[in-house]
Amino acid sequence: MDRHKYVKVAYHGFREMSKEEKVAAYGSTLIRDSFDEPDYALIDTLFSLGEAYLFAQLVDFMDSNPAKVPSGTDYALMYRDVRSAVDLCHRDGTLKRMVAKEPSRYINEDLAIVPMLQMLRKSGRSTFLVTNSLWDYTDVVMNYLCGPHMSDVSSSHNQKWLEYFDVVITGSSKPSFFHDDNRTGLFEVEPDSGKLLNADLQESKVVLMYNPFL
Repeated sequence: MDRHKYVKVAYHGFREMSKEEKVAAYGSTLIRDSFDEPDYALIDTLFSLGEAYLFAQLVDFMDSNPAKVPSGTDYALMYRDVRSAVDLCHRDGTLKRMVAKEPSRYINEDLAIVPMLQMLRKSGRSTFLVTNSLWDYTDVVMNYLCGPHMSDVSSSHNQKWLEYFDVVITGSSKPSFFHDDNRTGLFEVEPDSGKLLNADLQESKVVLMYNPFL
């Protein structure tokens, strides 16, 4: 979709739709001001790409094997099931456990990250990391990305990556972190044990945000 909200390219599953099919589905002119659920789903994060790819696979499967699809299942229901499954694997820890077990399989190395952070630190700038993940998963991922030998999966785990940040905020609950009223409790995280400390945060390196209203 371009900036004029005209659908330029569209796919049904992995099959590109013809111009006639696009016009039939979306119209030839702007017919709405917004594209919201349940008719539309925004694919605007890296997490959403995997979800969209899975849905496209299921669309192709449904079209090619209609007899294998439960009666009454349509594309909208199938998408809701995908959306629920993706949410569940995030909530119950399944996704993060698999990544933490073998980060080299799921995380692309970027050799520019550490030099960039070092440059920022040397120039006197403050650096911080804000993530929705809790400390245990954050530590695994950042150690892999910024550890001393990130391409060597056999290297021992350490927390050298913390040297590149002034503060690390875990459990931030983005996007509410940026715009909601500040009703969040803050606890210091002890990096070695992961224990939460109700301490003076002025000198804290790692912080957990806890919002009882979420």
